[in-house]
Amino acid sequence: MCRCALMVLLQAAGAFFVTNAFSREYDLFNTLEKKQSIISGVLNPGSLSFNGQEIYNGKDSFSALLINKVPVKISSVSGLETFYLSTDETSLELEWQTRDGKILPILNVQYPALTEFKIDAGGLYFEFNEHVSVAKIDSKEIDIQNSPIQVDNFKSWIGEPHTIELISKKNVGQIYNLNLTNLKSELLTSKSISGSLGDGPFSANIKPAALGASIRILNENNISYELGIYLSRVVYPMGSGGFVNNIVQSAVQLKARYGYNPFESNFGGFSLKRLTFGAQTEIINYQRQSDFASNIDGQNTDKVNLWYIQGGPFFRWEPWQNKKWGLFFNFDFRSFRTDANISSDGDVKTFGMAFYY
Repeated sequence: MCRCALMVLLQAAGAFFVTNAFSREYDLFNTLEKKQSIISGVLNPGSLSFNGQEIYNGKDSFSALLINKVPVKISSVSGLETFYLSTDETSLELEWQTRDGKILPILNVQYPALTEFKIDAGGLYFEFNEHVSVAKIDSKEIDIQNSPIQVDNFKSWIGEPHTIELISKKNVGQIYNLNLTNLKSELLTSKSISGSLGDGPFSANIKPAALGASIRILNENNISYELGIYLSRVVYPMGSGGFVNNIVQSAVQLKARYGYNPFESNFGGFSLKRLTFGAQTEIINYQRQSDFASNIDGQNTDKVNLWYIQGGPFFRWEPWQNKKWGLFFNFDFRSFRTDANISSDGDVKTFGMAFYY
């Protein structure tokens, strides 16, 4: 199949899957700009304004104003005991406390409120208090009983400010302003550590497997950086009868990959579009030890310890992710190396598991 046909096929198949751009759950509740209630007034004589509207103005003096049973801080200005504060509390009970300790109710406000807001590969998750009857995002009503709420083109959505509007059965409203611009890079960047099993970089009588660990970052521009270390080792005898030469071969690989994902891929569940293409290079320390001198890999000696470099293109496919875990296949193709004698250090296939943090 030609490259163009493959790209078209992947794009068409990817249309069946949701294309969100994050890999783990984020608690975004603290990023909301909540509505502030402004409370101001004087104790002697008592007066009180709530959000700029005067709700009490009398001749009696009081010892304190209680908000949710807690006295507010008082400042003395020209003999007047004044108070001024703002709060984002959604449940407010305002009371006067008289000089002789009696409590007089003034106002009780119950705002509809958002109690939890999270975002992950499934979409937006909301939880509301019992006063919410209608919820809207950017003036579009959402189903408050069902979660998650899907977001189309998350990259564009996250770069713009949004409003979350809540309305109670008594037609009391609460508005949250949501601006995630400062968190855009963090939300669109995924970091992972991986463990893998793949082909070793050498081969004599036995082809070794390489165990590896790597750290990978995929940023908001779909550019990935990966650094890894891979270890392989085999032990086997050569010869028969009275002449047996015991061979030990091993390698340490330090590999770097730089890649690009050309698609807006879905970072949750299954996706055909979670592909990365790029270039890889590695430094390899190859060692061999034998009982007697052996002409293996162009080195006719009993001990070998050499370094060489190789590299070429690669592509990576991570078909499945579930929140913090993902499975991937990696294919490295060799297009150059600095030591031509090492046997069977060509194309490498790797299977691994990634953990996102």
